[in-house]
Amino acid sequence: MPQTHFRPDVVALFADVDWHGHLDDPHRAYHRDGRPFTLAEQRLLVTITPEEKAAGHQQIRRENEWLDEVDAMREMIDSIAFKIQARTQWLHLPDKYSDWYDSYNRLRMWAVDGT
Repeated sequence: MPQTHFRPDVVALFADVDWHGHLDDPHRAYHRDGRPFTLAEQRLLVTITPEEKAAGHQQIRRENEWLDEVDAMREMIDSIAFKIQARTQWLHLPDKYSDWYDSYNRLRMWAVDGT
């Protein structure tokens, strides 16, 4: 089976493209942090192979999954902080927080393992 070779710098560059564009110059590529791509970066992107493009899409997918996990953890920490600050019972957490039992179990596990 042939080995697929791709350039990590090109994959990282592809994963950093802001696909929504900018009003300043809609025909120019921009990084997700708002910086415009240099001419050298644009030339590098033009040479992207299908394997590199697939790896870039996979990287974007992994980043989105990680961001979803971070958001879920933030919501859980918020619910724990609310419970402690409001001095309420777990069952009385507002609906905007995740399932009270998940937050309770997470706090209990942290207390058991010392984190």
